[in-house]
Formats: sequence, structure tokens, C-alpha cells
Amino acid sequence: MRLVNLIPLKELYNPAEAFNKKVSRMTDNNDHSAAAVELAIYMDDKDAVSKLQKIKKYRDNRGYLTPKEAKERGELVDDLLKQAKKTLTNKDYTLISNSF
Repeated sequence: MRLVNLIPLKELYNPAEAFNKKVSRMTDNNDHSAAAVELAIYMDDKDAVSKLQKIKKYRDNRGYLTPKEAKERGELVDDLLKQAKKTLTNKDYTLISNSF
């Protein structure tokens, strides 16, 4: 009997765990704007992806965020995390939110 037959595919790959590992590395490296973009992509929020990509582009070009951009990014991340709380399982939400 093959191992694949013994373990359900859902247990082999958990997108929330992969997200947690990837985004935790980003935040550890102080790349919070890229982490925010990844959250928007994970939550499939195209409007937030667009806004956060613009903020990331400005930050990458200048090397810093203005207070207004930082506030907007924070608000977008908060909204995305609220959306995640409503739509994801508790386990997945915990993995996602702990990434930040």
C-alpha cells in the first residue's frame, strides 16, 4: 500500500501553514508591505492587492513609508484579518494572524 493512500491529501499540504512560514520570514526581515500583499492575495481581495502593491512600490522606491501609507496599510491588513476570522477555520486563522 502506498503512503499517499494512507494520508488524506488535505493533510499533506496546508495553505495556511505554507502562508505562515512564508510571511513569517517576510516580517522577520522587516518586509511588512510584501507580507500585507501576500495576505491580500491569500484572501483573494483584488482591491486590497492593488492598493497594497502600490504602497509596497512606493516603499521600495523611497526606502520608507509615509505615516499616511503606513496607516492605510495597517487598516487594510486589519480588514483582511477580520475577513479571515470570518471565513477561515480557527486553526487556519490562528496561523495566518500569527504571521503578523
